[in-house]
Amino acid sequence: MAGDNIEVLDVEEDGNTTVIKVRTFYNRSDEKNPFIAIGLDRVQSDVVIEDTNGTVFNEAPDVE
Repeated sequence: MAGDNIEVLDVEEDGNTTVIKVRTFYNRSDEKNPFIAIGLDRVQSDVVIEDTNGTVFNEAPDVE
Protein backbone atom coordinates (compact mmCIF):
# COMPACT_ATOMS: atom_id res chain seq x y z
CA MET A 1 0.00 0.00 0.00
CA ALA A 2 2.90 2.31 -0.72
CA GLY A 3 1.76 5.90 -1.07
CA ASP A 4 -1.29 5.46 1.17
CA ASN A 5 -2.18 6.95 4.53
CA ILE A 6 -4.11 4.92 7.10
CA GLU A 7 -6.68 6.39 9.51
CA VAL A 8 -8.49 4.50 12.31
CA LEU A 9 -12.21 5.33 12.22
CA ASP A 10 -13.73 3.03 14.84
CA VAL A 11 -13.09 0.03 17.09
CA GLU A 12 -16.01 -2.30 17.88
CA GLU A 13 -16.47 -5.58 19.71
CA ASP A 14 -18.60 -8.33 18.19
CA GLY A 15 -18.62 -11.36 20.48
CA ASN A 16 -15.06 -12.71 20.64
CA THR A 17 -13.90 -10.38 17.87
CA THR A 18 -12.44 -6.89 17.97
CA VAL A 19 -13.17 -5.12 14.66
CA ILE A 20 -10.92 -2.19 13.78
CA LYS A 21 -12.35 -0.03 10.97
CA VAL A 22 -9.77 1.93 8.99
CA ARG A 23 -9.75 4.21 5.99
CA THR A 24 -6.87 4.29 3.53
CA PHE A 25 -6.33 7.05 1.04
CA TYR A 26 -3.67 7.76 -1.53
CA ASN A 27 -1.71 10.91 -0.86
CA ARG A 28 1.58 10.30 -2.64
CA SER A 29 3.38 9.49 0.59
CA ASP A 30 6.89 8.16 0.06
CA GLU A 31 6.41 5.66 2.91
CA LYS A 32 7.20 2.22 1.44
CA ASN A 33 5.42 0.27 4.21
CA PRO A 34 2.75 2.43 5.87
CA PHE A 35 1.61 1.34 9.31
CA ILE A 36 -0.31 2.67 12.26
CA ALA A 37 0.08 1.85 15.96
CA ILE A 38 -2.87 2.23 18.33
CA GLY A 39 -3.39 1.36 21.97
CA LEU A 40 -6.56 -0.35 23.17
CA ASP A 41 -7.77 -0.99 26.71
CA ARG A 42 -9.12 -4.41 25.74
CA VAL A 43 -8.76 -6.73 22.74
CA GLN A 44 -10.81 -9.88 22.12
CA SER A 45 -9.22 -13.18 21.05
CA ASP A 46 -9.90 -12.49 17.33
CA VAL A 47 -8.95 -9.20 15.68
CA VAL A 48 -10.24 -8.10 12.27
CA ILE A 49 -8.95 -5.00 10.48
CA GLU A 50 -11.36 -3.84 7.79
CA ASP A 51 -11.19 -0.93 5.33
CA THR A 52 -14.21 1.21 4.50
CA ASN A 53 -14.44 -0.53 1.11
CA GLY A 54 -14.76 -3.96 2.79
CA THR A 55 -11.16 -5.11 2.36
CA VAL A 56 -10.05 -7.28 5.28
CA PHE A 57 -6.33 -7.07 6.01
CA ASN A 58 -4.52 -10.30 6.85
CA GLU A 59 -1.78 -10.59 9.42
CA ALA A 60 1.52 -9.19 8.27
CA PRO A 61 4.40 -11.68 8.16
CA ASP A 62 7.23 -11.23 10.62
CA VAL A 63 9.44 -8.37 9.50
CA GLU A 64 13.15 -8.39 10.30
